[in-house]
Amino acid sequence: MVDSRLAQKRGKGGRAMADSQTLKAKSVESPDETRTFDNGKVDIVHIDEVTAGRFTLEPGWRWSENVEPIVGTDSCQVLHTGYVVSGRMHLVHDDGSEQEIGPGEVYIIRPGHDGWIVGDETYVGVDFSRETERYAKEG
Repeated sequence: MVDSRLAQKRGKGGRAMADSQTLKAKSVESPDETRTFDNGKVDIVHIDEVTAGRFTLEPGWRWSENVEPIVGTDSCQVLHTGYVVSGRMHLVHDDGSEQEIGPGEVYIIRPGHDGWIVGDETYVGVDFSRETERYAKEG
């Protein structure tokens, strides 16, 4: 037996289309907010309890030079969880550990770090964390 609600909501190719309570989507091309800073920006989108941020960072970007003056902390205190689309970033944590991340990698970057763009390619990464809401916000 076919659910009558599902049968009424068929899209192209006969696939079911979800209603607004079960599926929500927003484009980072039309963000709720864009925060800009020297050599970069973050486009922020909110959907219910999820905050997503698309980070676009140009060669020459470095957190300690471009964002630290805005937030006033010695290192980035935001938890980042996400995916690298393009470019490379080198990270150094307050404990001295270092890591480089690049295209296709999923990451968790704990609070207490500095980072900078490596090479000549623009870095694009997408974070999925409520803490993204705090990024590059005056403290």
